Formats: sequence, C-alpha cells, structure tokens
Amino acid sequence: MLKSLLLELVNDSVNIISAKKGKHNHWSQDPVHLAVLRKILARLMTVKGVSTSLHCETLPLPMPFLRTDSAPLRMIIKGDVKAWTMKTIEDLRTFTDSQLKAKVYSEEWVIAIFGSSPKDRDYWEIDKARGRATRHHPQPRVAMFTPREDEGPLSIEELEATRTTVAIPFDSPGPKVVIKDEWTSRESSRAALEQGRWTGTTEFTIRVVDDDPEPPEDPVARAADSRQDELDAEETQEEAEHAEQAGAEDGGVLDPPRRTNFDFRRVLVRLPRLARSDPDQAKRLILGLHERFWHANASDLQSLLSRAGMPSEVLKMVPETIASCGICRRYSRLKSKPVVKTSHPGSFNVEVQADYFQLWDQWFMILIDVATRYKTIIKVPGRDLQAALHAILQHWLRYFGPMRKLISDQESCLMSHEAAAELERLNIQRAPAGTTRGRAQGEHTTTGLVEKHVDLAKICMLKLRAEAERQGLDCDLGDIAAEASFAQNATINIGGYSPHMMVTGTLPMPYYDIDAPGIQAFTGADQVNPTVYERALRLRQLALTAAAQSIAEDRIARAGHTRPQRLPIENMQPGVTEIEFHREDADGLGWRGPGLLLKLQDNGSAIVEYQGRPYLIPMRNLRIFRGTYYNDFHGNVQDRKRQEFDSWVALRRLMESVEACVPFRIDTYGHLKNNRDKWVKLPRSLGEAQQKAIFNDIVSAAQFLTAKPCHGIRVGVGLKKMVTPARTTGTLIAWRKNTVQMSIIDNPSGNDMSTVAFRVAGREEMCYIYFYSYVSDFVQPPSETWSPKGVPMEESPFVRHDPQERRMPDGASNDDGKMEVDPADNKREGPESRTVVIGPETKRQRTSFTTPPSEHMSQTFLMMHQRQHIIDIAQDDPPDIIDYDPSVSTATTAGIFHMRSPGWFADLNVGNIFRVDATTDNIDESQVAPIWPLVDEADEKEVGQFVNESAFRAVRRDSLGKDCAIIDAIWVRKWKKMPNGRMVKSRLCARGCHDPWKHELSSRSSTATRLSQRMILTSASNSRTKFLESWDIAGAFLKGLTYESLWRELKELGMQCVERMIAIVPPRNVWRHLRKLSKKFQIPDEDIPAYVLLCLKPVYGLSEAPLAWQLYLHKYLKQLGGVRSHFDECYWFWPHAQPGRWPRSSLSTHVDDLAVEGARTWLDETFQKMLAKFGKLSRQTLPFSHCECRYSKIADGIKVDQSEYVSMLQLIPIVKGDPDDRDLLPAELTSLRSAIGGLMWTGLTRPDLLAELSTLQSVMNKAKVKHLKDANELVLRAQRDKEAAILYRDLECSSYRIVCIHDASAASSTKNYAQEGVIVVLMADYLDVKENHVIASDEFARARLSGKAQLLHMQSNKAKRVSYSTSHGETLAAINGLECATLVSTRLAEITYGGKAPTIQQLLATQERGCVYFPVDMHTDARDFWELSTGAKALPQDKSQRLYILAHREARSTGRIRWVILTPTECMTADALTKPMVSDCLMEWLTTGVIKFWNTGHPLEMKRLPPAAQVSEDDLLAGDTVLQEKDAWFIAIPALATSSKLFYVLVASSLMSTARAQPSLPQPQDFGWHDLFLVILVMLISATSAAFMKSWVERDIGHRFIIPIASSRTLP
Repeated sequence: MLKSLLLELVNDSVNIISAKKGKHNHWSQDPVHLAVLRKILARLMTVKGVSTSLHCETLPLPMPFLRTDSAPLRMIIKGDVKAWTMKTIEDLRTFTDSQLKAKVYSEEWVIAIFGSSPKDRDYWEIDKARGRATRHHPQPRVAMFTPREDEGPLSIEELEATRTTVAIPFDSPGPKVVIKDEWTSRESSRAALEQGRWTGTTEFTIRVVDDDPEPPEDPVARAADSRQDELDAEETQEEAEHAEQAGAEDGGVLDPPRRTNFDFRRVLVRLPRLARSDPDQAKRLILGLHERFWHANASDLQSLLSRAGMPSEVLKMVPETIASCGICRRYSRLKSKPVVKTSHPGSFNVEVQADYFQLWDQWFMILIDVATRYKTIIKVPGRDLQAALHAILQHWLRYFGPMRKLISDQESCLMSHEAAAELERLNIQRAPAGTTRGRAQGEHTTTGLVEKHVDLAKICMLKLRAEAERQGLDCDLGDIAAEASFAQNATINIGGYSPHMMVTGTLPMPYYDIDAPGIQAFTGADQVNPTVYERALRLRQLALTAAAQSIAEDRIARAGHTRPQRLPIENMQPGVTEIEFHREDADGLGWRGPGLLLKLQDNGSAIVEYQGRPYLIPMRNLRIFRGTYYNDFHGNVQDRKRQEFDSWVALRRLMESVEACVPFRIDTYGHLKNNRDKWVKLPRSLGEAQQKAIFNDIVSAAQFLTAKPCHGIRVGVGLKKMVTPARTTGTLIAWRKNTVQMSIIDNPSGNDMSTVAFRVAGREEMCYIYFYSYVSDFVQPPSETWSPKGVPMEESPFVRHDPQERRMPDGASNDDGKMEVDPADNKREGPESRTVVIGPETKRQRTSFTTPPSEHMSQTFLMMHQRQHIIDIAQDDPPDIIDYDPSVSTATTAGIFHMRSPGWFADLNVGNIFRVDATTDNIDESQVAPIWPLVDEADEKEVGQFVNESAFRAVRRDSLGKDCAIIDAIWVRKWKKMPNGRMVKSRLCARGCHDPWKHELSSRSSTATRLSQRMILTSASNSRTKFLESWDIAGAFLKGLTYESLWRELKELGMQCVERMIAIVPPRNVWRHLRKLSKKFQIPDEDIPAYVLLCLKPVYGLSEAPLAWQLYLHKYLKQLGGVRSHFDECYWFWPHAQPGRWPRSSLSTHVDDLAVEGARTWLDETFQKMLAKFGKLSRQTLPFSHCECRYSKIADGIKVDQSEYVSMLQLIPIVKGDPDDRDLLPAELTSLRSAIGGLMWTGLTRPDLLAELSTLQSVMNKAKVKHLKDANELVLRAQRDKEAAILYRDLECSSYRIVCIHDASAASSTKNYAQEGVIVVLMADYLDVKENHVIASDEFARARLSGKAQLLHMQSNKAKRVSYSTSHGETLAAINGLECATLVSTRLAEITYGGKAPTIQQLLATQERGCVYFPVDMHTDARDFWELSTGAKALPQDKSQRLYILAHREARSTGRIRWVILTPTECMTADALTKPMVSDCLMEWLTTGVIKFWNTGHPLEMKRLPPAAQVSEDDLLAGDTVLQEKDAWFIAIPALATSSKLFYVLVASSLMSTARAQPSLPQPQDFGWHDLFLVILVMLISATSAAFMKSWVERDIGHRFIIPIASSRTLP
C-alpha cells in the first residue's frame, strides 16, 4: 500500500513541477493521501503534510505551509518508482540553522513526510520492569477507560482486573480525583466525575509470567525516554494552543517560524542515548551545540556538557567533533614559534619607518625616525615609485643624509626591483615588514610606531585645517602637513626632550617673538588679508595649539580603551577559592577552569591545581571562576517588548512626579529596614490605594533598569548628594527637568553618591531617583565598620600610626580634590525684585543629608601630609618680637608648625595650622601630668553632670541589640578664662564620627543672626527700666530631650528620624569617678571591659545632641509665653500689649548661651524658672562676653567692642628690603590668609576695616609683598583704634526712623564690579514737616537729621552685577540698601506689632506698604541717582538701570521709602565701606555713637512722595509731578462715612465670594433673615469706624501724608 501511495504522489507532482520552471517541489493537498499516510504511520507520528521534490539541493522543510513547532518530525523517503529508501524519523527541533540548510544535491525523488508525535491522542505506556501499563488520556473524556481486545500493545488476558484512574477536571478547575476499581465490572464505563469532562491516566497491572525475565533496561536510555516523554507532553499542550491553525493540514500557507528550531532540552536528553546507540547522530548534535555557542572551543564545550550532567561517552566525542567543523578550520590561528627578541636603534637616522595615509582624498607620506620620534609629513601626488623617491630625497635625504635602514609595510612601490636598485645606490637597507601571503596578508606586524603617529598626525591636521578655515586662512594641504609635523616635533616630550631638540640640539626658533622691538611683529594680527609671512605665522601658532590638543585627546582615547584587570586578592583564600586561568596554545582554548587556588606568592604569581596537576600562573592571567551560563535571547519577543514598554511608562510617571517635588529634600517611597531590622513602609501619610499605585510603578520601572530585587526609591530635586539607605545597593537615575535624556549609574558599593559628576544643567534643574535593594553580598558587619579597635584615649582606629602606611578612612570620599563648581550661572540675568522675601535670614545650617565639615577635616590633612608631623608651639607668654626663620619652609621640613606667635589659624589649602589664642588653648595628654589635681577635679565635675542628669547607665556589651552602636569617648580639655585667672575645663565627648548612622540623622541646629543680637541691644538700650544679661546653661546637651522624646518631636515636625541607641566606651578614669559619685556604677575593675555606658540622651559629640537641646529649649521658651520670630527661630520675644512699643523682653539663643533683656522683675522670675528647669545656670550682668564680643555698660546705653581680640592680632614677618612686586611664597601666602582671616572677625564691630579687607581678599591669588605690608598696616590701624566700638545709646524719644546710608565706589580698569557699602541704623524721628521738598539748613541738619544712631545692619561687598557707570553703581547700591532696610523695618514691625505675634500675611502687607512706626529714610551722595529717583531727570537708556530706577520710584510711592536725601560726600558715613580710607564721620560714630550730617559743598536736599493707593507704569515713568497728585491709600476711608454709594459698593463686594488660590468647601448660597441682620450690623459698625478714621486721619496722620502743594524752601 505504501509503495502504491508513493507512486501516486510522484505522478501528481510530475505535471506540476514540469509546468512551472524553476520549481522542484510540490506539497500534496489530496486528503486521501494524507489519510492513508496517517493510518500507516499512526504508531510513529501524526502526519500533517507531505512534500515531493525532484533534484533538490537541500532537504525539504515544513515552512511555509507548516510551522516547525506544530510539525517538528520529518521522515525522508528517497528513490525512484522501483526502489525506495526510508530514513529514520528526524526531530527538526534538534537541528541548527546550518544543518537544516545543508546541501545534499539529490538526483532522486525525495518525499518528506511532516508530522508530530502521536501522543496528542490517547496512547499506551508499557513499563514491564515495574509491571505497569498506563493509558494516557490527553484528550478530555467523560467515561472511564475500559481496554478492548483489538486496542493496545497488550491483550486483555495479560492485564489484571484492577485499575487506577487519575482524573483531572477539564471544564472547571478542581482537585485531582483518584479512583481504584475493577475494569471487568458492569459499571466499568461509568463517568469518572459527577459533572464535566476529565483528562489524566488509567493504570493497569500486568500479569506476572513465569518466563525468564528480560534483562534490565539501560538506566541512561530509560531516563532519556522518560525525559523525552515529558517534553512531548509539554509539546502537546503547546499544540493545543495553536489548534486554530489546524487548516495547515490542508496545505494552507503559514507564517514562517519566529524563533530558532534548535531545542537545547531535547538535545541534552537525547545525547546520552545516542552516544551509545548512534555515535554519528550524537556527533551531529554536538556539532550543533558547537555552532549555537558561537563555535566554542573543546574545553569550554566539555565544561558546559559536564555541568549539564552528560556521561563520559559524550565528553570524549567533543574534541573530534569540533575538529571536523569547517568554519573553525578556516579561521584557525597560525601556529608559529614565539620569538623573544627586541632591537632599538641607538642614534638618529639609523632606522626610519615610512608609511602612506589618505586624508581629504589626498595621499600623504610620513617618515619617522625610530630613535628620536622625529617625523616629517609630505604631500605626494600618488603612491608610485617616482613620487616616493622624490619625497624621500627632498624632505629627508637632502637634510639628514641616507638612513641606514628603511622600514615599510609591503608597499608595492618600495618593494619593486627598481626601488631596491635605487636604495642600494645610497647604501640604504630595505626592511619590509609583514607578509604578502596567508591569512596575515596585509597586516602590519612591526610598524606599530608609524601607525600610531599616523593617527596622531590625522587628528592634528584635522584640527589645524578646521581652525584655519574658521579664521579665514586659505592654506595648502602641503603646508598643513608640514606645520603639523613641525608642531609635533616641537611639543612631544620624550624623556624630557622633544624630537626637534634631540635632532638639532636646540629649541626651534618661533615665528613670533613676544619681545620683538618692531611693531610689525604684532600689528598683522588684525589684518583681514594676511601676507605670506603673516599667514605662516598664524598657521604655526594654530599648529602648536592643535598638536597639544591632539596629544591630549589621544591620551584620553587610549585610556578609554585600556581596561586593566582588577583582581580582588583579599577575597581569594588558598585551598578554598575556585579560579580559572588563561593560557594561549595551539588549540586556542583560552580560559580554563575551574581550578583550585593553592598559594599566592609575593612575586606576582600563584600556584593553582587544575585537573590534578599544579601550575605556576602569573596573577595577570588569573581570575575568580565565573562559571558558564546560557542566555536565551530568542524567547517571546512581543512579551519582552510589552514588558519594556510598561516599565518605561512607569519610569516616566515616577520622573514626572519627582519633578514636582520640593527641591533640596530627599523623600523615600517603599520598604525600608529600621535599626531593628524590621520592615517599615514609607511614607506613612499616603493612602493604601496611592501607596499601591506608587509601589507598582517602582517595581515595574526597576525591571527596566536592574535585575536586583527593588525595595524602594529615594527621590530628590537639586541635591548635592544622594544619601543611600544603610546596607543597600542600587541604581541612580539623573536627568534634567522636562527632558527624557538620563544618566544611569550603578552603585554596587552602597556608598552615598555625589551628584556633581552627573549634572548637565544647573543644580536646581537636576532630578534624581535612586532604586535601592537589600543584597546580602554587599553587607559588611557593623563591628568591622565602626567598632573601635583601641582604648578610648588612643587615636582613631581608622587612622594608622605608621607614617608610611597612612590610608584614607573607609568612609572617605573619593573626590579628586577639585572644588565643586555649579555649572549654572548664578548671577542675576535681570533686575532684582523690589520685594524682600519674608523668610528666615541666611545662616550656615547643616541639613540631614549633607556631610558635616568635620568629616572632611581628617581627610584633608591625611591627603596633604603623608607622614607624622611634629607640633612646635611657643610658650603662653612669647616675647614681643616674633621669632621667625625665613629659611624654614613648610614644604621641606617634617613639621608643619613654624610660626612662634601667640595666635594660630588654619589654612585648608595647604593643610597647615597656626595658633591664635594661648589663653584658651587645648590641653593634650603630655601636659596633663604637671596639672593633674586641676585636671582630676575638672574630670570629676564633668562626670557629675552626666550622673545628675541621668545621661547614661551601665550595661553589659552582650545585652545590646542590633540597633545599638558602640563607639568610644575621649576627654577634651582646655583652659577656660575666668575673671580671676583661668581654670581647666574638661568635656567628655563621644566620637560621633564613628557612628554608622551619622549620615541618616537630622542634625540641623541654628544660631541667632547678627540682626537678632543687635535687636536685643536696641530694645534694651531704649528703655531705662530694662537690663541686659547673659545666661549660660551648664551641661546644656545633657539636659536635652531623651531619645524617645527626640524621636517623637522629630516625627511631629516631619523631620528624618532614625531610631537607634548609642553606647560609649569611656576612658578608664571615668569608671573611678562614677563609682565615687553613684552606687549604680559599682563595677569591679576586672569586669569593666565587659561593660559600656548606654546613652539615654544625646551626649556631647553625637550628631543629634545640638538638635535635641534646641528642641528642648525652644519648647520650654514657648511654655514661658515667648513668641518665636518668623525670620529667626533663635529669636524669642514677649510682645507689649500696645502697638508700636518695644517688647516687654526678648532673648536670643546661641546653643547654650542666651542674651536676655527685660525688666529686672521679669529677669529674676524667668531666671528662677529656668534654674528650676535646667539646674545650674550662670548669670552675668554687664560687663560680659557674648559671641566673642565684649558687652559693657556706659552712662546712657551699652557698648560692644572687640578690643581684647584686636590686641592679640600679630604682624606678619617680612624680610627687610624685600621688593614690593615679588610674588609671595606658599608659606608667605599662608601667613597672609591667616592674617586676613583674623581681621575678618573684627568686622562685627569695626566697619572701618571692611573695605581694606575686601580689597585684600580679592588679590589672594596674585598676592605680592606689598599686600603683606598692607595687611600689617591694617593690623596696626586696628590696634591703634582698638577702643572703637558700636555704641547703643538711649535715643530718648517715642518716634523712630530707620536711616539707610548707601554708597558705591566706581568700577575701575581692573574690575567691572563696584564696591558697595550699606549702613542701616535706628535714629530718633524729628522730621515732622509738611513739605514734600526740603532744602535743609545747617540748623535743620544738626537738630533733625543728625543724632544718636544704633547699628542694625552693615555690609561691604562687591556688587552683584556689572556697573557700566558711576550712576549705575550707585543705583545697585541703592537697591541693595532698600532690601536691607525693608528687612530691618519688617523685623522691627514684627516685635512691635502689639498684643500677639503677627501672621505672615500681615507681615507681607507691612513689607509692601512700610511700617508707620519705623519709616525708612535713604541717604545718597550721588546727585545723578537722586535726580533719577525723584523724577528730576529722564530715565536712563540702560535697561537694567532703568528697571532699578522704576523699582526705587515704586518703593517711594508705596510708602516703603519716606525721604530720599541728597547728602554731601564729606558726611557720608558709608563712604569708608567702599574704598580704603580713614573717614572722620565714621570714626566719630564709632567713638561717640552719633552720626552727623552738615552742609558742605552743597546743602542736604530731601524729597518724598505721599503713599498712593494705585500706581501704574506710566505714573512711574512720569516722575514725582504725577505721583504727588495721586490719592493716598487711606484717603478714601473717611469718604465711606458720607458716601452711601461707596459704602454699599463696599458692602456688596464683601458679600461676594472671593477667588481663592486653593480650592475650598462650597459656600451656602441662601440669603436668610440672619444674613440681613448681619448686613445691618456691619453697616452700623462701618459708619462708626469711618467717622472715627476721618477724625484720626485729620489729627494724627495728616502731618505725615496729607501734603499741600509742594514747595521748595529752606527751613530754619
């Protein structure tokens, strides 16, 4: 039957193949043929298609009519009509692409039958060894299975009566059902389930026959068959999913397969069986594996198969199979004997290498000497012999003579017989490099030098031509080549010499000499059409620049292609670590392994064991064993693309959310481990649905970025550093706002990441997301990270004592030492706003995610000083003459201290420290012994504070949990000045630098600003009943919040909180004092090492100690009724009940030092309350020192000076006769920095020194000897006038005014920025005149403008913008003074508001309209600016100055500025803040407290404007003439009492719903009787208040704002 069927197939195909030319195959679509084949081959396969081919080159494949995964089996039948040969069934899933497309060139008929495994229907599985016959039911059925006589491989007589049915529900999910019964019963065909169909198995028992048992089946083959059946079952399930494609059996066209046909699982299952039964087929499968793994060598493939569990029979076939691979044989390496030799010429022109290169479609020849690297580049017309000989003759032989050897790479023109004859004439030996045959043909083997210089020459020539074209130079390519070679010969440095110097012995003479006497040497630089020599000069300069750039870029490119091996030797343990090593041999196996590491030797090699033999391997050929992995890149592409798209969308959602976050803050979203290793879900404030949505986006986005399990993210905008969670690793994403281009950086170490290197825009525009995960591989035990390794009084365990073995600490930053530079331009692009933003004043505050400066101090000194230094400090009372040895240099001596003077300063640029104060000097261990009684008494006193405050308790080390860090503590002792001498002050400090959670803690703790401290003095001096005192709280940090209270307070404030405890290891003498002070610490000496002190409060040295104390103190001040300022959280006041009156009392906090002012009764009561709350307090009355300033009492006020500090300043030693223009040495520059640093602190009370200091600061980078002399003169002047001070004398008045005196120096030729000076003082207000324009007389200036002045603010600084004229500079200074005066006015209005503290909205209104109790008057000596501001002169053309003038006019019209006063320069107090000078009026103010104004040169002239309700831009442009006619904002108030229309308009507008900036709850719209009653009540109240306001305006405010027609006259 089969033979007849094959004949029918051939007959059907002959007509079709002969009718269509070029077609050699035909797919049969006859259903009868397919049905017959299915019946014949039913036990072997399920036939799905048949193809007939004639003269085929390759065996037929199921595509495109069938899919390989639905018809993977193929049976080939070859022959003619008389004889046929049937091949075994092949599984196409085990074939590679090359095997499927292998050429066969068959001349016979080839019939290919395609199908699948017959196990897609019920089939039997016979296991005679177990005596079981199993009937599999892959198709769903209802009735149980009963065998029949004509079905199955066994007869029913061979089966026992029992059966076991395993039924799995098919129609609906449900549990598996097992039924055991007899199939011979009547109900054998009943339903297995109560409802629905099922699939599964029916198992029968085979009767035992007494015949001899069959030999046991091969276990390898049995395991392979079992695995084959499992794979077939999986395939059946996959085919069921493609059931809709059943039409393919009828010959329907299908899509070609979209994945590979090679099934690795089936190959590995069939290999063990085929290795024994069919070795040829096994070798074919091994060859397919070899191709699929990119032609892996024998060793790698054997290693792979060995790990896959293949037997030894398979492994032995691998080398033979790989040797038969045609592709590997074609590309096998040349086997040559290694040659170990080298040769290098010793002089010039011995060996010269030559080569050609093409650039700009032009050929160039390069000749380079091997010994000196001297080269020349020649433009040649072609690569023929005559052109080559002519170029060598003209550009080399003519100048240097014939070379001894000419080396080139198989260049045809130089390899010819004619070239050999010509070179032999000059005795030039020709040495061709490389080979002309074989696989290495055309490769450069010995001309690497010239090849490297060809690349360098190309870069240089490209740069040179581009720059020449940019400058408009028309240069020949030959000139470019010549200049490029000359530039490289002149600039390349080889052993300290350039090639040009090595050949000629001199440096090349430049075309341009900077010292040339003729003017033609430089006048041609601006010529548009350069001459021949000018063009050559420019080209030479461009060539030198291009050569330097090309060398630098070549170095960077080479570094980018260099990847040195980094072998983690510390992780390699001999006898344990598995390694693999690299060995190149004839087989080309490469990396071999795994091997066992036996020993690491000191000579850079290691002994390893591989395959039972030891090998000596260099360390560079060694690495830790990596193993072999298989990556399947041919999976479901659509699913992978969909997953990537979903991850990208989730990431974009996260990025958009981050861009809307609050800047400069780090937020955490996800799961975080706390210090007790418990999971915490952050943030807690989000709802469950919102949290779930964010977490889903995090998980989805993390799959796009990293394979690590992601536990959460940290996000932020404008960050300096991304602080990572402890014990985590992750990936950081950085991008610019509103863009999608991002940088992705992995962080396998888990350290905090600086964001400077990732910024592509300004800091505020950069956004960051950090995906973190907890991976155990990167965890380091805390005990090895921060636990101290020495006794408490030793050095830090992370700083080694050996000078030769100093290393950076573990947490040190790996910065390259460069200063962090913000790439954004921070200068203002337009005019400043006219409004001062209300908020806390600028202070230097630390945030929780910023590394404290103390972290960098030790690193700075460790990097700068690589050896132990000796401190050389003089005695306490040195002689008057400074002992200074100029021959001693800090760069050559072992010590860093060489200045024997009473004071010392720190210079972080070079790491030197100089002493500054001997009276409060620290006491080191070597100085303790002579003064031990004083030290022991101070230590006992300090420990007593800890005991009294219950700051810690003794616990055993082994009782501490994981959330407790153990760090050591040290004694810090110093001399403290007292009224009767000095005493020893001891402080027990924990070394918080070893706290592992220090970067996670919130440690922000601010201090009072200078303005707040001056407001204390102003309030105290203007009341005879007030007193000023200084309170110092002893042991303040020990009185702060406990850890539980601190955590609770931080959570309430929304600040970052880490719940962890600290235990300290104190010095040994602490235990002695503790036993003496308390019975709780009675611990025997032998048990002390087992105990530590568990801190119950943050103690000295811990990061959170200042914050805990500040929160505790501020909480108590609030309980006392104090009001905290909106501007400064360290300024508290108790307001007066009446508006415009000074507060009843106020205080400022500076850590534990309080400056307090108030009535004597209030001071006594408050002090007693604080004494009961905090224990010991020291109370000082005037005189006392506070914040390094001396406060003392004078007859009518308070004096603040720094005379004691100024007297300690020392002069800088200068060698006599040293020229002024000499640059300073590094040691002298350090001395200058130290002197300027000391003088800067005097700026608190000495404004007369600020201008000179600002000038000296600007010349630090180019300082000379004359600047040392200027600094000494400034020190002498400060000491000469050391009695100068800031005096706060009683103003003796009830009306005050703020006087702002601003001035600016003109920009010079050396600087474009003017120097600004601003002084803001408080004075008595006697300017109760009605005129708008006043020309002051001498008496008016003396009596009403001059008087006592109390300092509130002063500054001397460089302007923020470039000034193009004197008027422009004065305008910038005026705007600066306006901002300062507005801030002072608003702060004074806050404390005199009366009754209760004002709100932010009320302060904003005061800021915009000015304070009626503290009007602002501005003094300027620039008439041009005064006329511009008052409208006497037209606006300037400069855009920025024009806007500033309009802002100043608007401030005058709205009431922020009252009077603008034109003042003579001679009485400008701020003049000395803009230029180095001695100002008489300034010094008189510093000695008497009085600022005087007088008429000299021109009289003082004053102008003002009435505050207007509304001002337009046109009004501001028109000037004072129009602004004076504007109605004041309070004029309309009395009119409401007489105008019913206006009143009802006001009432109607008040009833309307106002627009809100934020959404609010819906308001009711019904208008009832209660609303009518409310309206009538409001009308009555409004009428009464309007009448009152009218009378009050006429009586009280009229003299200030209701001004008659302006007049100009002189007042007496």
